[in-house]
Amino acid sequence: MTTILRHVLNLNPTVKKACDNYIDDIFVDESVETAKNVAKHLLKFGLQCKPPQDLEQGRVLGLRVERNKNGELIWKRDNVVQFESLNAVTRSQLFSQLGKLIPTGNIPWCDFISEDCKEKLKELLYRVEKEDPVGGKWLVPVNGKAELYCDASSIGLGVVLLIGGVVVEDAAWLPPPSDTHHINISELDSILRGLNLANKWGIKELTVYSDSKSTVGWLNAVLKEEYRVKTRGISQLTVCAAGLLEQKDIWKIHSIGHFGVARTLQLCLRNNQNVSRKEVSAVIANCNQCNSIDPYSVKWKNGQLSVEKNWNRVAIDVTHVGAELYLSLIDCGPSRYTIWRKLATKAAAEVVGRLEEIFSLFGPPVCLLMDNEFRSNTLTSFAEEWHVNLEYRAAHRAQGNGIVERIHRTIKRTVARSHCSIALAVLLYNETISSNCTESPSKQFKKRSTCFIPGVDTRRKVDEKGVSKKFKVGDNVWVKPTQETKCDQPWIPGVVRKQNTLSFDVQTANRVYPRHISHLRRRTDVQSSNESVNDVFYRLNDKTDNVKGSYNDDVAQV
Repeated sequence: MTTILRHVLNLNPTVKKACDNYIDDIFVDESVETAKNVAKHLLKFGLQCKPPQDLEQGRVLGLRVERNKNGELIWKRDNVVQFESLNAVTRSQLFSQLGKLIPTGNIPWCDFISEDCKEKLKELLYRVEKEDPVGGKWLVPVNGKAELYCDASSIGLGVVLLIGGVVVEDAAWLPPPSDTHHINISELDSILRGLNLANKWGIKELTVYSDSKSTVGWLNAVLKEEYRVKTRGISQLTVCAAGLLEQKDIWKIHSIGHFGVARTLQLCLRNNQNVSRKEVSAVIANCNQCNSIDPYSVKWKNGQLSVEKNWNRVAIDVTHVGAELYLSLIDCGPSRYTIWRKLATKAAAEVVGRLEEIFSLFGPPVCLLMDNEFRSNTLTSFAEEWHVNLEYRAAHRAQGNGIVERIHRTIKRTVARSHCSIALAVLLYNETISSNCTESPSKQFKKRSTCFIPGVDTRRKVDEKGVSKKFKVGDNVWVKPTQETKCDQPWIPGVVRKQNTLSFDVQTANRVYPRHISHLRRRTDVQSSNESVNDVFYRLNDKTDNVKGSYNDDVAQV
């Protein structure tokens, strides 16, 4: 009601400036706008009011307002309590006296009034007559510091509003007997009631005091928008069940449809039976029908396939890529380095042969993680020889070897998208960095720099620094005929036709000699020789041309 009335008054700027309201009482400054025009404005929006009354000699908030000798408006009690003889007090007389003190509300009293109560009432009436607090002027500071004190207990709720250090308003509420809320709910309820109380005074800045740390934390989180308030168990009941069902009664209700815990609990509550969720869950856990036909999922403690050290646990599996068969290995350590080898068959001897090749290069790991199809005497003997432990995943549970299953998907996807070979896909995987790592698998596993990646890196040349290039294509040279050439046998003249790092192809009169740089000597002047190239070849022993010697170059031809 207060919000609606305030909104209607604010619709007209003149009425808003002239009026001030508290709950359903409206004060009108007729120097700005007349009370009659304000009443017409309210009537347009369906709000009817009593005939306007002058503030002087009128009643406001249950108290009389009148002018004092100085012409100032002051508060005064409407009906002054007179001190009378109270030799015999009845309940109706007591109600009448208290009604004059408290114009609003009734206080329940028992029919029998004790002597002690009479004395207290006499003292109360005497002090009211001599020291009546209702009187004089009382103005609430508009810009005063507002403080709201809130508290709650099992007895009730209470709030006190202070403005400028003076108590402006206080209130208390008794909870109904059926109230079973958590104490934090009661504390929060007291704060909300206090805020509604303070809102009527138009306060701009308010400090709330409460002895509940949880409630204060919730309010700060909402006001500062720091995080979303989580109130688990906030509505927890603080009562005990009057009487719980026995298991046979719960079983009788559960056997109707063999539902889950939530639906069975709902049926029990619908039957007006007091039962806890824990008891319903215990009954369903022992139900053979529910455990044998599409049973509910269970929770278990998850294991860990990853290990802290590289090449400690290696997961292996056999997979198909098109029509080809491959043995895949992946390190379960931080490197996740993978190795793939092509297989002809799935035979145990074939798998063991590939594992021996890999172990000879990288050494044996501590254990091998594999599927149950790898169980064989051949593989067991091989593991004993290399001192490797064998670990098998659970049957029909592919997640037990999930690391190698995931690398299958990565490699196959790369091959399908780029139409490259398995070897290139494995190279690309081992030489690139994943999103959760800072180094590539090769860098972590081999501790070396990244190798050449076809199509990505530029082909690096061999470092030829320090290599002497004494001959080039077109140079005239002497060629050693054979490796067993005698010291008095002349070398053959020729011309360099092809140059490698340390090996050369030399063209002679009738053939090409591949020779090392140590088998060549520079020939300065061809015309100075007394005999031609053909004459030299004619003089050589025929055995020289027919010798089939082996040629070993120090550096491979590129």
